[in-house]
Amino acid sequence: MSTENEQKKMTIQEIEDAIIDLIRSGKFQPGEPLREAELCEMFEVSRTPIREALRLLQTKGIVEYLPKRGVQVLEMTMDSLKEITDLRIVLESLSVRRAMEYINEEHIKNLREINHRLLETEDHYEQGEVDRVFHRYLATINGDTTLSQYLDDLQMRQALIHCRLPYRADRVPRSYQEHETMIQSMEWGNTELVVRQTEAHFLLSQKLLCDKLAEYEASHPKQKTKKK
Repeated sequence: MSTENEQKKMTIQEIEDAIIDLIRSGKFQPGEPLREAELCEMFEVSRTPIREALRLLQTKGIVEYLPKRGVQVLEMTMDSLKEITDLRIVLESLSVRRAMEYINEEHIKNLREINHRLLETEDHYEQGEVDRVFHRYLATINGDTTLSQYLDDLQMRQALIHCRLPYRADRVPRSYQEHETMIQSMEWGNTELVVRQTEAHFLLSQKLLCDKLAEYEASHPKQKTKKK
């Protein structure tokens, strides 16, 4: 019989969210195995909800199952990074265009408050979280849950690159300023201008991320398996 003091078990969604947070924070790195026994102990649950949470993460492209090796955090390749960022450019621009039909002074105020947090921390993980919250808030203004869910999934997959290659110090103030110019165009009610600014913002982010990944791959060459 359960008592009031008995700890409530985590739901599958809570476990999934917790694993994502651990990946974003760098606790689990791309290519690192996710062992069921360790996760069971960490979250104090049985193997069944752990396996279900990992299955959901696999469908979202966050982890992958490798025969004889088990589940591991997905390695981000140049092709997958370009695919994710290309999709984000299209969907973020569409999100902004739709948001402009509903945006009001309260939305503008909230966007500015979120953006200011970028300059209030030097922690790379927190900076990434603030940027994610900024764009997620923008995606929810029009009330389209389907579009915001697609963007959430893409942001989660892109987080795999940020946990290994954190934000560059010089990128943060530039992101802040790019966000501010977008917000200003929203205040003016200039939909086409803010859409162009959004596209430029993500095109620049894509180039910088691809450059960072190329530098990382050049300095961390993968060892080829010798043929027997």
